[in-house]
Amino acid sequence: MADPITEWLESGQFISIEGMDLLPLSADELPGAPVIMKSTRSEVFFMRDSGGELWAIKRFLSDHPHISKRDLIKTLIPHRPGFEAGYMRRVLTRESISNPGFRKPPLSTWIENAVLMPAVKGTSWAVISAAIIKGEQYLPRKHRLKLIRSLSEKIQWLEGQEISHRDLSAANVCVDLRDAEIHLVDWDVIFHSSLPMPARIGRGTTGYRAPFLNVRGVSDGRLSWKPRADRFSLALLNAEILSISEGLQATGENGLCHQDELYNRAGPCLDAMRIILKANYPKAAGLLQRALSAQSFEECPPPEDWAASTGTEPSSRTVPIPIRGPVPFAELNRALFTQRRHSSYVKLKRHLFARPPFKVNL
Repeated sequence: MADPITEWLESGQFISIEGMDLLPLSADELPGAPVIMKSTRSEVFFMRDSGGELWAIKRFLSDHPHISKRDLIKTLIPHRPGFEAGYMRRVLTRESISNPGFRKPPLSTWIENAVLMPAVKGTSWAVISAAIIKGEQYLPRKHRLKLIRSLSEKIQWLEGQEISHRDLSAANVCVDLRDAEIHLVDWDVIFHSSLPMPARIGRGTTGYRAPFLNVRGVSDGRLSWKPRADRFSLALLNAEILSISEGLQATGENGLCHQDELYNRAGPCLDAMRIILKANYPKAAGLLQRALSAQSFEECPPPEDWAASTGTEPSSRTVPIPIRGPVPFAELNRALFTQRRHSSYVKLKRHLFARPPFKVNL
């Protein structure tokens, strides 16, 4: 079967999808290879429109739990800064292709039930945290507090709508380095009372699962199908943001801490984070301990407690987070990007995610 995304890229033609002229991004050092981010559940292809703005098309590699409710998901998400990848998403069908000449296999089959969304203006916390540990990135105290406020306020808004993201993790939290604001991605497993519980329900990302979800040695995703289910992972992420430092010995693959440390509520990385928090952010240390001691999401600290722990927000404008040297797009995201079949990542030279005007200049 032909590879429609590569054929589309090699044709050099913009195709109108949902009224936008789009063309896949090509890797600078691998001409003809599309830029793709892959996981076990999905693959995301990055596009540019005729004006140079970045977009993404996400395809699911297996049946999606909300395949009949995808359009409903975006109507539930508040129209707030940081939620753009959720409320601006569009579920695609073959009719989304404006030119009838392109509404045929393999492209029409490839695009069916995919999700079009704006590419988030930020770098994942997974990439930033790894760079901080290696000494390649610096995160000042004032920016750490700003990130805590931003993330906590996002979760407070979701709780106000009785929504749970259900997969808060380092990979799904993106940081805009220009203004230290958080953007959330991967809205496909959210909880809301109007959505049916999937038969195959996700359990969240390892390294962020609450220990009280552990049933006979296995996390039970059904226990997180409820409101306020983001509170434990919020506590872990906030603790990471405040405690991370150069040389910190992370034990986890997805977060700083291995999931077993969370189940045991102790371990080398988790204990080191506690020591740092107690010395520098005692209020946050107390909130983290409340989360670790909790037996339910309701017993975990609410997001407003985390926001309040940061003190009064400064009235002055937030300056960009300092970058140690101009870091290109791929270097910030190399752990997440892969060519479709070959190399471990696609190296891009010119596309700067972390700097305005957030456009592709080809």
